[in-house]
Amino acid sequence: MVDYKEPYNTTLPQFIPYGDGIYSIIQKTVTWYEAVNMCSQSGGHLASVHDPTGQLFLEDIAKRDGFPLWVGLSSHDGTESNFEWSDGSVFDYKPWKDKQSPGNCVFLDPKGFWKHEECSSHKDGAICYKSTKSPEVSPLTYSSRCPAVKGNGPQWIQYKGHCYASDQALHSFSEAKQFCSELDHSATIVTIEDEDENKFVSRLIRENKNITMRVWLGLSQHTADKSWNWLDESKVKFVKWANKRRSNGGKCSVLLASNETWIKAECSHGYGRVVCKVPVGSDYRGIFIALTVLIILALIGGLVWFLFQRKRMHWAGFSSVRYEQGVNEDEIMLPSFQD
Repeated sequence: MVDYKEPYNTTLPQFIPYGDGIYSIIQKTVTWYEAVNMCSQSGGHLASVHDPTGQLFLEDIAKRDGFPLWVGLSSHDGTESNFEWSDGSVFDYKPWKDKQSPGNCVFLDPKGFWKHEECSSHKDGAICYKSTKSPEVSPLTYSSRCPAVKGNGPQWIQYKGHCYASDQALHSFSEAKQFCSELDHSATIVTIEDEDENKFVSRLIRENKNITMRVWLGLSQHTADKSWNWLDESKVKFVKWANKRRSNGGKCSVLLASNETWIKAECSHGYGRVVCKVPVGSDYRGIFIALTVLIILALIGGLVWFLFQRKRMHWAGFSSVRYEQGVNEDEIMLPSFQD
């Protein structure tokens, strides 16, 4: 007896409108990270879901497509338990009952089941979506007092007395420290001095969302006295721990930009985004422009003076010929005419 299997409907349209987004399918074998980049290149994100209706919609797409498809859910804290949507939206709805398979990324199989897999593994496609709403973006300040951009590196942004640069890639804690030092010799992983700066850094990550809202902080715990210190040796004047007791976790710290709170983390486990920070420097570009203007004005002034002196000498010479002194009218000898 031969089991009969109904073929999947693969006649999906190129673009599928639903809610506030337009959905599409990547029909190519990709890793989860490659899928994130491909969705981003088209101005979108890997799909997220926040209610049962949205869950059924994505499951229907997977069934009709007939191939395993990546969605935007992943865990990069090293535990495979704390999941986040790559579009930065809140993980407020879990579309599965029990986590039955290992892995730190999530895909939908052709039967519409939610499964876990390593992010570096390959699947036959992914579900992207692009929001029809215009994102709200805060105005940013670019200053000549910030370090110059190196190659294809991130742009520095000034906020109060410091400059900040964020990277889209994921880094371990040690990689984050090295990344900042390579951007500028004075740069360190971001330190937070007050609530305003905490909000600024969180907003910077939310408006440049990619994969995770986890941001490494330059705050670590000394093994000897258990004290917490900033990497730049500045005094710890402000903290915002999610867990007031701070009893669990590692000796490093992470800012969760989604809710603007801090958690402890193992320095050698997990990945996060990085924001580098450096004090503003002298406005060398402004000084150079000012000096250039002064030099040009001096040259113009010198040229005007030279032309004036030249013209003055010309008129002075002309006057000496017309009004030559030393000859009186009485001394003028008139010719005599005799018969």
